[in-house]
Amino acid sequence: MMKFERLLEPGKIGSLEVRNRVIKAPCQTRFASRDGTVNSRLLRYYREAARGGVGLVIVEHTHIDRDASPRSLCQLGIYDDACISGLASLADVIKQFNVRAALQITHAGRQGLGPSIVAPSRIPWEESFEENGIIPKELETEEILGIVEAFGDASLRAKQAGFDMIEIHGAHGYLTTNFLSTHTNKRTDWYGGSIENKMRFPLEVVKKVKSRVGREFPVGMRISAVEYEIDGVTIEESREFAKKLEMAGIDVIHVSAGNHHVTDREIEPMYHPPASKAHLAEEIKKVVRVPVIASGSITTPELAEEILKTGKADFVSLGRPLLADPSFVKKIEEGRPEDIAPCIRCMACTERSGTKTGVTCTVNVSLGRDEEFSRIERASTLKQVVVVGGGPSGMEAARVAALKGYRVTLYEKDSTLGGLMKEISIPDFKWDIRGLVTYYVNQLEKLGVEVVCQEVTAETIPRLGFDTMILATGSIPSRPKVAGVEKSSVLTALDVLRGKEVKGEVIVVGGGSAGCEIALYLAEQKKRVKIIEMLNEFAADTDRGSRRALLERLKKQDVEIYSGLKLEEITEEGIVAIDEHERRKDFAGETVVLALGMEANNGLTKALMQKGIKFLAVGDCVKPRKIYDAIYEGHLAARNL
Repeated sequence: MMKFERLLEPGKIGSLEVRNRVIKAPCQTRFASRDGTVNSRLLRYYREAARGGVGLVIVEHTHIDRDASPRSLCQLGIYDDACISGLASLADVIKQFNVRAALQITHAGRQGLGPSIVAPSRIPWEESFEENGIIPKELETEEILGIVEAFGDASLRAKQAGFDMIEIHGAHGYLTTNFLSTHTNKRTDWYGGSIENKMRFPLEVVKKVKSRVGREFPVGMRISAVEYEIDGVTIEESREFAKKLEMAGIDVIHVSAGNHHVTDREIEPMYHPPASKAHLAEEIKKVVRVPVIASGSITTPELAEEILKTGKADFVSLGRPLLADPSFVKKIEEGRPEDIAPCIRCMACTERSGTKTGVTCTVNVSLGRDEEFSRIERASTLKQVVVVGGGPSGMEAARVAALKGYRVTLYEKDSTLGGLMKEISIPDFKWDIRGLVTYYVNQLEKLGVEVVCQEVTAETIPRLGFDTMILATGSIPSRPKVAGVEKSSVLTALDVLRGKEVKGEVIVVGGGSAGCEIALYLAEQKKRVKIIEMLNEFAADTDRGSRRALLERLKKQDVEIYSGLKLEEITEEGIVAIDEHERRKDFAGETVVLALGMEANNGLTKALMQKGIKFLAVGDCVKPRKIYDAIYEGHLAARNL
């Protein structure tokens, strides 16, 4: 087993000693109060984050004024001296666990909230313009100087609140990046044009912050080393910028990429390789002597250790992995990395995040719900619990029931656990999900859950002997009622993943995320593939970043995509589809793959209801949805036993 020696080695940022090389990345939670002040929910979240053993917690982006700097509702604020007392409580909560506390300060720039948006030039954030037509106001020189002062004021408040370090947010399309990027900076004064002029604003911010907090107080900056935009920030520019930052007195450089328009480069979905920004950190490290932090899809301890051992960076920052398991580092220290609940990069933390719920996580049901889902207590009475179905919902139900001290038996008709996660994780671009299957198998074994690989029926269930039964029988592929659907040339996406032969040119019917994924899987095997979708948008059932990355990969594989077409018939030559005007379109293909969604596998639930046998149904056998919903319902059912 890897010892993770570099990961657990102490480090130093300026004058700040840090007990290990793992940093909690600043992740927006939306747990703050509406006015941006600290509340009990935010304190509980960061207490749990610090308890998990990281060396440094960088608290989420905190807006520096009430005017144009906020990015979202319920965003933490440091816009006034009145914010200091709450932030002091926050810093104290983190530091009581021998963890260093940093605060990220930011101005949203063109990605701001509401009508009072400002930027270096009148170049709107594309998504914001499409939604509400807002074009940012171009900043006057006096306004720029005012924002520089606001950064200085905010940094002093952070120091007064007891934080050990400040990080200036200079990445992800916020104001600092807006000045650095030719894509968003069209100015002709001394804040635009040459690279020296474009760097002027962020360097003035660093100078002002350092003057307010003192030269010895650690200050870092997070940068987007590459913006992945036309005329966006390049790695060559970032290397020059990094050298200037070091000369200006910056103590650490935190390397990221992308912005909110190319959000899949900012927060990578599973369609991008893991640790895909580590090489950018390595490029910055080549030109500076101050420590460099690598970030982005560093989802496993092995990846993190490798980045440090190979010298790509001095520290690693983890965002989503610490949402999935705040005890990530503690479990490494205790020699049980197999107990880390893995981040699967499913993007639920961004897709489902809102002002009502705050940030959420597929594999960590308790995230942000600590009042509702406190630590699992052992039950006072012993029960025999039977779980039917070994997919995510059934495995989570079995895990939680076992943690409560119940005797648990899980029945699974296949020879191995995992449910449909086994099939959907077969493509290499969905390898993250394999880690979740492995995690559950390990946990159930450690907890003493008896796993019986056999199918149960309504007739055999009464003989099993149980006090409570949880049904998690999952879902099955939907098949349309059209002529030709029973032909041998017609497969479902699951058939393909299970190894059935795919002949010749392929027509995938269904352009949701599942259809796009199976098309990509086949195209990467050098198959000629076209997708037929009834809607006018592809992968419409997933988040914006995942959709962008998925469609980009399909484009690289020359997959043909056709929208606004409904399947009418499957023929010997291919399929017949019709458009909204009932016009016929013929598509040739030797194999037709159906990816038209799933339907509840509820035959057992109906049979048990007829027999009057009581049970709890969870997950896809109730209604097919995502892994998030399956795990949540399995957890809830077992917790409430």
